[in-house]
Amino acid sequence: MQQQLKKRSLGQWVMFGEAWILLHVSRLAILLLPFRWLAPLMGREREEAIEDSCDQPDVLEIKLAIDRAARRTLFNSRCFDQALTAASMLRRRKKSATLFLGVSQQDGKLSAHAWVSAGKSIITGSRGIHGHTPVAHYRISGPVYKSTAP
Repeated sequence: MQQQLKKRSLGQWVMFGEAWILLHVSRLAILLLPFRWLAPLMGREREEAIEDSCDQPDVLEIKLAIDRAARRTLFNSRCFDQALTAASMLRRRKKSATLFLGVSQQDGKLSAHAWVSAGKSIITGSRGIHGHTPVAHYRISGPVYKSTAP
C-alpha cells in the first residue's frame, strides 16, 4: 500500500485533491440547491459530445482520481456527486464528454442514476448503468451533436 502511494506523481496527488474537494462541493450543492440551478453546471441539455477523448491520458487520470477520492470522502459518495465532479474537471480541461441521467423501475421501486461517458468509455457511474434508461443528457465541452429527441 505504501509503495503504491509513493509511486504517485505530484500531478496525480493534485488531481486527487481537486477531485476530493469537488466531490464535497458537489454534495453540498446537491443538498442545498434546487435542480434548476444545478442543471447549467452539468452542461448543455439535449446535446451529446461526439469527440472521442476517452483514451487521452488526462481523461483516464480524472477517472482514477474521482474513483480514489470517492472512496475517501467524509460521506457516502454517490453517482450524482461523481458525475458533477467529472463534469467540472472535464470542463476545466476542455475535454468532451456527456453526462447522462437515467431511471429504472424494479419491483415497483423507482431508482435514478447519473453517469458520464466520453466516447464509448464510462468515466463515472459504470457500476449502476445497466437497467437504467437515459431520460436526459448534457454535453460537457467539445463538439456538439444535437439530439433529435423532443
